[in-house]
Amino acid sequence: MRKTLLKIEGLSSGYGGIDILKDVSFEVKEFEVACIIGPNGAGKSTLIKTVYGLLKPSSGKITFKDEDITGLSPLNILKKGISYLPQGRAIFPLMTVQENLEMGVFSRRDTKIKEDIAKIYDKFPILKERRNQLAGNLSGGEQQILAIAMALLLSPTLMMLDEPSLGLSPQSMSIIFETIKALNKDGITLLMVEQNAKKALQLADHAIVLELGRKRFEGSGQEVLSNPELKKLYLGG
Repeated sequence: MRKTLLKIEGLSSGYGGIDILKDVSFEVKEFEVACIIGPNGAGKSTLIKTVYGLLKPSSGKITFKDEDITGLSPLNILKKGISYLPQGRAIFPLMTVQENLEMGVFSRRDTKIKEDIAKIYDKFPILKERRNQLAGNLSGGEQQILAIAMALLLSPTLMMLDEPSLGLSPQSMSIIFETIKALNKDGITLLMVEQNAKKALQLADHAIVLELGRKRFEGSGQEVLSNPELKKLYLGG
């Protein structure tokens, strides 16, 4: 049995005193790909922003590796082993690829940074080819790979991604989903918000469906894909 890595209990959160997310509970097991889907305004991004400490919950509890992390700052959450890739491209467009990777290790104080950047170049040869180019001149898919690489340099146990395929071409989208699959194979647990629900569910071990801030369904990715009602509501029939 896989151990529980992240546990969400009765979580409510939102903006300006108004809860968008309402009493949501679920668990993410270690080494799995968990996917949150649902219509716009369902509370998907609110949920992972709250886990990462960007939003303070109005109620509920967040536990990571059996430790209560509710309400910790993003920097402290990061130090616990959780990384977060927000919507869009979390990069520095006016810096080179190499400079972006160096910025990605801002919180590290060890002597293995050069070695780990070399490993990133081995893992993502396209970044090695582009190392001296400005990040803003990369394609959308390459920018997203760079953002993932920056997060990897902090050795996360759990990586949270908010709409990783947003705005990408079909070809770049396929590359990003293959990259996510490879990260999971390497032992990283992933919690992903994704509008391309079909593609994400094909990849997911575990799926959470949110609607109007509440959990509507929870099961495997395949269970959501094969549920006629959910398929009609969230996957276009």
